[in-house]
Amino acid sequence: MDREQLNQALERFKNACIEKGYASFENTPILDFEEIYQGVYLVDVFVKKEWAEHQEDPLSELIDLLYITTEAETRRSILTLRLNFNYAHFFGIGTVECPSEKRKVV
Repeated sequence: MDREQLNQALERFKNACIEKGYASFENTPILDFEEIYQGVYLVDVFVKKEWAEHQEDPLSELIDLLYITTEAETRRSILTLRLNFNYAHFFGIGTVECPSEKRKVV
């Protein structure tokens, strides 16, 4: 699965995250892909820190939502799903390393 296919396949997941209040950032992407090897990705999910702090296990909630909103083929393309709260690189705040060319923010 390529990046564009993965992006499309995760559209329901992204929308569900926003609808449930896990992530809702106006004009800010909530997923960041890094291709680990061909067709397999590390996916950062940028969530609201306030939401995550009030959950017993926020990663499990996201994984459950991922299973509800995606097909098995999509999940096989994700090696790692990670929570992330750092939005600085989206807004040019602070000192942040430039992402490699292999990364795509969606």
